[in-house]
Formats: sequence, C-alpha cells, structure tokens
Amino acid sequence: MGTSTGYSLPKTGNWPEAKREVTAWGSSGTSSPSQMRRVMGDYIQAHGGATMAAQQMAAASRAGARFGGLLSGIRGEGLGSALENRGLGHLIGRPASEVWQGIKDYLSGDGSSLDDELVREAFDDFQEEVIGQYETYDELDAALTRLAAMDIVGENMERLFGHVVYKKFTRDFSERIYKAAANLRQANRRLREIKDYIFDTIRANLYGRDVNQFDWRGQAGLQMAEEIQASVWRVFVEG
Repeated sequence: MGTSTGYSLPKTGNWPEAKREVTAWGSSGTSSPSQMRRVMGDYIQAHGGATMAAQQMAAASRAGARFGGLLSGIRGEGLGSALENRGLGHLIGRPASEVWQGIKDYLSGDGSSLDDELVREAFDDFQEEVIGQYETYDELDAALTRLAAMDIVGENMERLFGHVVYKKFTRDFSERIYKAAANLRQANRRLREIKDYIFDTIRANLYGRDVNQFDWRGQAGLQMAEEIQASVWRVFVEG
C-alpha cells in the first residue's frame, strides 16, 4: 500500500527527523533491530507520543470498540443474535464473504476517508491471519464462535491495532522507502522487516488485558479501545 494520492505528511515538529530516519534506514545496505527501534520511536514521537497517535487514529478506536463488542456478543449470544442486535440481521445465513463485508461496514464505515480505508485493510489482514477464509455462513459462524470463546478479546484487539500501526506506517512511508532503497527487492525487504519487528515487539511486550467481560457500548468502550491502541503504539517507545 503506497502513499495515497493527495496525502502528505506534516513538515513541522518531529516529522522531519522521522522522515530522515526512515530514508536512512530504507537506503541502508543492512537493517538491525536498533535501526527499526529508532525508526518506530521517531515515528511515534512525530505523532506527539503514543496517546496522541491513538487519538489521531480515532477511526481505529471506533472500529476496535465495535469489534470488542461484537466478539463479546458472539460469546454470550451467538453470531445470529449478535448480528441482529447490531442491526445486521439481514446478514444471517448469507455467504461468508457477504457477512464479513457487512461486518466490516459496521466496524469501519464505507471506506470513504483515508483512515476508514486503512482500518478496513487492517481488518482484512487480521481476518486472514486470525480468522481465516470461509465460504458459508455456518463455517464463519463456527470460526467466530471459536475465536470469541477463547477469552482473548484484548489480545485480538492488540493484534488488530498492530495491523493498523503497520498499515499507517506503510501509508506514510512506503513511497519514501521505495525511493530510498537501491532496488525493489531491498524496499520490499525493508517493509517485511518492519512488519515483523512491529508484531515481534507487540508479542514481547503485550499479553492482552482482561476485557472479556467489558461492556463495549458507549463512551467507555471507545475509551478502552483507545487505551489499548495507545498501549500498542507505546511499546515501540518503551519496549
């Protein structure tokens, strides 16, 4: 995912330093964890810190709160009732791809803004990694029921926000990395390395807070999702 047309990064604050660090890393013949730690640390400082980074991705927090509520609903009521109670009853019994599309619309809107589109892409990657691909409603029902029953809502949200962090990083810097790298292979390698670094760091520093019984409705749900998102951003500064 490259830099979107009409999208540009700020030129003030800590952004120039973050851009220089990314350019130097992208053009380097080698890559090390310390380099990637500096890249991510400067990137988060450019946002004004982890809390500000999460606040600036409000679309992700909204989607995360709805996702947490959906998983909790599936765990307590089953997929059909969870969909019905969220105005998605028309999806019951439909093919899995149609159900997932409807769930994505519910979670992150129609993708009309850059951040909504980013969140939808993050959900696609999360689905592929954690949930899997299915053809029928019953197959998707069984997969989501298994996921909801595992009591790892917090861990799943951390994984989701990890995909958000990576998608936002690539939106902000992939074009710069492709220009700085010696060739396409090196640029693609840098993006794979930073993705691995992001998820390795999350796994090493976050263990999933206990939010399985949390009521995700209203402002409290949004605040909790924003706190979890901020904790994900924070590991790259404190981890």
